[in-house]
Amino acid sequence: TVPTAFNRTKVDLGTQLVGKIDALRNQVTRAYPGVQIGAAGGMAVSVVEHDALVHGMVLSSLITALLVGLVLILHLRSGRLLVMVSGTLVVGTIASFGMAAITVGHLNAATAFLGAIIAGNGVNYGIIIVARYQEERQTHEPREALAIALATTLKPTLVASLAASIAYGSLAGTSFRGFADFALIGGFGMIICWGFSFVLLPALMVRFGQRARVYRGDPFLGGLLVKLFFLL
Repeated sequence: TVPTAFNRTKVDLGTQLVGKIDALRNQVTRAYPGVQIGAAGGMAVSVVEHDALVHGMVLSSLITALLVGLVLILHLRSGRLLVMVSGTLVVGTIASFGMAAITVGHLNAATAFLGAIIAGNGVNYGIIIVARYQEERQTHEPREALAIALATTLKPTLVASLAASIAYGSLAGTSFRGFADFALIGGFGMIICWGFSFVLLPALMVRFGQRARVYRGDPFLGGLLVKLFFLL
């Protein structure tokens, strides 16, 4: 048994310790072939769980980004608008985790996947704004269309954001700390993403989106979904 002067949540120190133990094990196995040595205990388990958690976070984030991007490009049919919506979402998600670093301090197994959850829900506000903008662009100039889009989507999306924030916040009433952290990060994350959708996204659209391609008629993805649900 090797006692440690730090607790198992210090994964960086635990990784260094496990690495040194592995080096010693390799020396022993080279000197005495056939000997099998393994590491067990809380610290070794924490390191393995942390590595698996990081791998899962990266994988889930990549899958979320790929699928959300695919749906957006099919719906918006404009690479320029896709970049602006995605950029706003990335900034909002990073700001949410910045808030988490100040308040919660760290993530655990229950809150590590909040990046994909916040991104999956936070992107809705940008989609609604841009979709409304594209509708108005068919009859108005870019700036006027954007002003109408923001005015008509401000209150509905704010109500939706507050509803989602309250839904996440309800988890704060549980005694499990992981859920309480989830409530704090997720609840504020929805408000933060909504705020950036109405502050950063319009600025990007004014600066870079006025030449974005606008298609006439119904969106391809929307029309496809209507036909699909009509058949069902």
